[in-house]
Amino acid sequence: MPPSAAALAEAERLREGPAAGSSAERVVIDLTHYAAVADRLRSVPSPKQEESPE
Repeated sequence: MPPSAAALAEAERLREGPAAGSSAERVVIDLTHYAAVADRLRSVPSPKQEESPE
């Protein structure tokens, strides 16, 4: 069954790209901070490693 006229119209709208001023155009995801925190967490000793022998 071929796509409906509504489906074709929606596909065309999506191909045109986001509307001007859309929030999707302004979103920037920067994972450098996350990566830095993740690197620090890899080097943090586990609670068992921090326990001092008594």
